Amino acid sequence: MIKSIEPVSCETGPEKTEQSESAVVFVGGAFSFSDLTIRIFSDAFPSIRALRVSTQADLHLLIQTRGDPAMVVFEQSFFRQFIDGADSLGRICGRVRMVLAYSDPRIALRVLKARRAAPELKPVCFLPMERNLDTWLAISGLLLRGESYLPPEVFEAIDIPEEDVAPPEIPDQTCGLKSEVSEDRPSALKPLTEREAQILSMVALGKQNKIIAGDLGLSVHTVKLHIHHVIHKLGVNNRTAASAWYHERFLSDDAGPQVLNG
Repeated sequence: MIKSIEPVSCETGPEKTEQSESAVVFVGGAFSFSDLTIRIFSDAFPSIRALRVSTQADLHLLIQTRGDPAMVVFEQSFFRQFIDGADSLGRICGRVRMVLAYSDPRIALRVLKARRAAPELKPVCFLPMERNLDTWLAISGLLLRGESYLPPEVFEAIDIPEEDVAPPEIPDQTCGLKSEVSEDRPSALKPLTEREAQILSMVALGKQNKIIAGDLGLSVHTVKLHIHHVIHKLGVNNRTAASAWYHERFLSDDAGPQVLNG
């Protein structure tokens, strides 16, 4: 059961206690670390308090007031702070384990190479966001236990000369969990993963989250997370609008209702 989801402002904060509880702080926006992602993390690791803050300043205040968390996870838009000479993030985090959550492997590779060339800098761990939910949680568990994890796509490119690696795109803070995408689905559904498209088709038929979860063998939280990503990717405002989007394209009167197979 989730204990708390609370962004910390720079103006206020609770007083520091003598015994800090074990916590993981996600630093970034709601597109990278949605409320539902935080809840799923909390359900998977109930002994860990999961918090989200938006900025370095908020993180600094949180550590000052609550003490060191077990781990700090930064969204990929912070990658430049990981490679600057001053190592500003390392100074804020002290002895805390630092993790870069990325969706673009080129960003992780760039950070890894920069910090290997400067051994005095604090080590960084990596959490790939382009993974299905079970794999993402398994990697998170490894990092929480103090283990190291080097994603295969980063390890395999580590010896490639810098000039042969395409520069990373400017992070758009939209990294999120996903599954593989099938290439034989309708083009309108290509932005969605196969599971997201399947759940959208069931939502469009009026099925409730609990029913969808039971039909697919998923938790209700996981279904909610997929629907959150569908709404964001389609550029609509809510579940009803996503259902209408699907009806307009795939549920004509002649065709009748259809559920995509996963």
